[in-house]
Amino acid sequence: MGRNTLYSAAIILTIINLAALGTWLYNRFNAGGHESLTELRNQQFEEMRSELALSNEEVKDIQAYRTQFLGQMDSLSALLAGERTEMANELWRTNPDTARLKSLLNRISQIQSAAQRRVIAHILDVKSVLDSQQQRQFYNIVLRRFARGSEHPMPNFQR
Repeated sequence: MGRNTLYSAAIILTIINLAALGTWLYNRFNAGGHESLTELRNQQFEEMRSELALSNEEVKDIQAYRTQFLGQMDSLSALLAGERTEMANELWRTNPDTARLKSLLNRISQIQSAAQRRVIAHILDVKSVLDSQQQRQFYNIVLRRFARGSEHPMPNFQR
């Protein structure tokens, strides 16, 4: 891969990652008037709880999964932010080290992949607590959340 191609790819990926970071920061501090990420997460959980008509036992089980999941996601987010900062710093050096940029890109990809795997595992954990009717409703909740921010929202499929 040529040096110019690597620079171009690094710049594009940095812009994408900075946009994602900006969106994350906006959602964390300003989304919908929420004072904190915790408040937003709690509101989303309460909406899901209501929509699925969860029993107290289901809430208890899901909260246990949720606590573990959110802790892991917060750790991955912190790692990702650190790697993105290192990439931005390297890009703005007088003579950026392309090997280091490539290594940073690989680490960022690994962290993002780990986060996606953790989201999938969490969805499966929650699904395991639900009955078949709740699973159908949960499917639509997941679709809506996956589509958030997309220019082309996903349809409301019935399963």
